[in-house]
Amino acid sequence: MKKIGLIILVVAMAFGLAGCAKDHHDADPVGTWVISWDWECDGTAGLTLWHIYTGGSFIDDFGGGGTWAVDRSDITLTYDSGNIYGGTVDGDSMDGTMIQAGTGRSGCWAAERSSHTP
Repeated sequence: MKKIGLIILVVAMAFGLAGCAKDHHDADPVGTWVISWDWECDGTAGLTLWHIYTGGSFIDDFGGGGTWAVDRSDITLTYDSGNIYGGTVDGDSMDGTMIQAGTGRSGCWAAERSSHTP
C-alpha cells in the first residue's frame, strides 16, 4: 500500500513540474500600434504606426519595416535598415530604447496598441 502511495506521489510531482515548464508565456505584440519615438530622449517626438504581423515581420507608415522577436515580455524590432528598437511589452502598451544603425545615436520610444489586427 505504501508503494502505491509513493508511486502516486512521484507521478503527481512529475505532472506538477511539467506544469511549471508550461508557465513560460511570450507576450503577443501582433496588431497595430501607435508609436512615439524620441531620438536623444530630449522631448522632440515623432509619431507613426507599427503594423506587427504574425510570423515575425512588421512595417511602419513610412514604408520601413523589418523583423520582430519576443522572449517573454522582452521585444526586439529590427528594421531592415539596421535600426533596433528594444523594450518590454505589457498588455496593450510597450516602451523601450532604440539605437540607429551606423551612427550609434540612441533614443526612447513608447507605443499603445490601437487594434489586435495589423
